[in-house]
Amino acid sequence: VARFDPALGPRLRIDSGVVYGSTVPSAFDSLIAKVLARGATREEARARLVSALRDFDLVIEGGATNKGYLLELLEADAYRAGSVDTRWLDRWNATREVAAEYAQEALTIAAILAYRASYRAVRRNFFADTSTITPDKVPNPAGREIDLEHRGEQYRLHVYSVGSNRYRVHMGGQMVRATYGDPGEHAARFVIGGRYLRRVRHRWWCRSMLRRATASRPDRRSACLKR
Repeated sequence: VARFDPALGPRLRIDSGVVYGSTVPSAFDSLIAKVLARGATREEARARLVSALRDFDLVIEGGATNKGYLLELLEADAYRAGSVDTRWLDRWNATREVAAEYAQEALTIAAILAYRASYRAVRRNFFADTSTITPDKVPNPAGREIDLEHRGEQYRLHVYSVGSNRYRVHMGGQMVRATYGDPGEHAARFVIGGRYLRRVRHRWWCRSMLRRATASRPDRRSACLKR
């Protein structure tokens, strides 16, 4: 567990048997944590769970994540309305359209991170052997083509460095400006087109546990986080 920073707040409960630095052997249950949210109404509990999952920073080295999938599920119209049954999830998976709200931002961030990694590698190789330095071998800080794949589609982006941690990214005839900030090993902050975005290397698996509310007690929503 390379990062474990759960959300905190009223009517939230985090059940977990791991901490930062823990190792979860593959032979054991991959459950990392369960997040439970309560509210005076079903909608209040659902909204609190969504907020808690968005703010839960968890990094498992070598793992994967479906955080976006779980958040998409919690925001589904049928789930928000409470009109679900035991087979609803299968029907929803078969018919849902993958949300593309942040697709351009995700591609922009991935391209900038790939550009930075590539440029660091070029600089490292350049300074590894200074005996053969010539002007044509000086790393070009200006621009680079980055090929990416998103939802089965291929994209080619052009990334240009225009200042200290400032970039211009071209994709499909569109151009966006972005600023990069690095607050830690597993996180980064971006400003893209005036929008502030925080990117954390999440690698977690989430499963929603649906429960019906009763009139005699507050509603509770929960989610299990797994490797």
